[in-house]
Amino acid sequence: MLYLIVGWLSLGWVAAVIGDVLLESLESSRQPMRSDLSGGDRLLVVLWVGIGAISLILLALSLVMPLKPIVGFLLGLVGLAIGTWRTDLKTLSGWSSRQMVGWLVTIVGAAAWCNRPVTWHDTGYYHYSLVQWLGQYGTVPGLALLFNNLGFTSAWFALTAPFNPDVLAGRPLSLANGFVFLLLLGQGAAGIKGLISGRRWVADAFSVCWTALMLPLVLFLDPLSKILRSASPDLPVTLLVGVIAWVMLLLNDRQRDSGIPLSGSASTQSFARSLPLGLALFAVTFKLIALPLVPITFLFAVWRQSWRAYGRAIGLVVLILSPMVVGNLLTSGCPLYPGHVLCVALPWSPAPASLESAAIITHGWTSWYGTPPPGANPWIWSLGQWFMSSSKEKITAFGILLGLAIALGLGVKFLIKSGLRGLADRLDRQGEPWICGMGLLGLAFVMANSPFFRFSAPYIVVLMAIGLARLLARLMPWYRLKSSLSSTTSPKLSKPAIGLSLALVALCLGLESRSLLIPPPMQFSALWMQKETNGIVYRSPQSGDVPQDKVPNKDMCWTAQIPCAYDITSDIHLRDADRGIAGGFVRR
Repeated sequence: MLYLIVGWLSLGWVAAVIGDVLLESLESSRQPMRSDLSGGDRLLVVLWVGIGAISLILLALSLVMPLKPIVGFLLGLVGLAIGTWRTDLKTLSGWSSRQMVGWLVTIVGAAAWCNRPVTWHDTGYYHYSLVQWLGQYGTVPGLALLFNNLGFTSAWFALTAPFNPDVLAGRPLSLANGFVFLLLLGQGAAGIKGLISGRRWVADAFSVCWTALMLPLVLFLDPLSKILRSASPDLPVTLLVGVIAWVMLLLNDRQRDSGIPLSGSASTQSFARSLPLGLALFAVTFKLIALPLVPITFLFAVWRQSWRAYGRAIGLVVLILSPMVVGNLLTSGCPLYPGHVLCVALPWSPAPASLESAAIITHGWTSWYGTPPPGANPWIWSLGQWFMSSSKEKITAFGILLGLAIALGLGVKFLIKSGLRGLADRLDRQGEPWICGMGLLGLAFVMANSPFFRFSAPYIVVLMAIGLARLLARLMPWYRLKSSLSSTTSPKLSKPAIGLSLALVALCLGLESRSLLIPPPMQFSALWMQKETNGIVYRSPQSGDVPQDKVPNKDMCWTAQIPCAYDITSDIHLRDADRGIAGGFVRR
């Protein structure tokens, strides 16, 4: 548990410094974003930008070197050396000493909650293997030849690698996901603080609703509760959906209330509106399931801007996505792997049949339920099979219909109020249409590719949250509550709040914790066999690569030393026999 706490504090400080330096250095005028985002709002954005930047830098470094702990340590020192003298965390956050103590207590409680064994099956399937590859060798050419899933390139695994040296055997894999869970709590706290202060109530009401809806899903509902205690990039992608929507509302709320362009400068306005795009691109580098976030945020960034804004947005896309694209080309020859479009014929490219198989397994969901009967529409038949497959999918279907109804209602209201002539002006000053568009596009993308609950949940929740926020805004005049709410806050509530937090920490420590220093080991004793193909000695799970639902508790790689794969075919060879597996693999 102590390892998680120290890791979070270190990562948070470095991310805050790097994120703050990046935001200030990229602003193109002397009117900083603090005029639009301040206190807890700015700190939250700075932390997400810092986390995305650190992940991206580590992914780029993995192209030329292994991501050993010393690499992460040196990167942190460089970031601190560059920015510590410019960054005051207390000033940046606007927190009092009492609030900082409260957050420290919260961090201890979250560490106690996350201090449990990793049980998410995808971690045993390939996540930890990829973390080991990055930590020991960096990005290795031809990894997809060993096993399809090893070809996935993720900046989130790059962030995880330096915190997971081999000696710890994957115990602290939850460190990165635990950190973004704290950011979810911070988003809810920022919203509550905004409602109490009586400012920007749409964004704040959304933030509170989003956090209230997402928190129980992340803490208690499978699979997100298991994903929290793993290295899966699904959690940061999920939480970034709400962060992006919140930032859109923050920017548009300020412009609507003031009636002037953000920061009073076209260039700075363009930069501020590019923030959601940057966050969306970071999410894509974590996992390609975040691709539907890009079109809406790109349009938001360039809406009614000059052609120079288009150039900035395109440049941002190229800059952030380049390490991921290069990484995918190295591991599989496909820039958007497991998508098999724009693939290049390289010595380490998998066979076309293997690429097709990887695409079907990951996003060809209409083939997952077998062959439809003669005369039946394949998509409609598959949709029916998906709906009947489990109660969770029925809940997902209901949530999708509810989200569609909310988006339709908000869309009709928006069109009635604005009319066709005033549509462009209202899009300048109202964030709800952008959020509805993002939610609808996300649901369409997920249903077309991989309709798992964990992928559709953030888009369902973001539509529900914006619908609830608008309802609350109509029913509750927040500005009248400002004086009454602010009068009941610290110091009257601070001591009971800290006492409650301490009680929760004690409960978590008593129920969940098994080690006060580092998290417990993965509770899986997989059965491995040693195999060899063309001089490649590897471990293979005994049950083989069969669907999880066919073999309960199937053997997977888990903590097996790399390389771990299922069945390497006879046409796969070492790329450089002298370097061994560090040199990569080719197909002959």
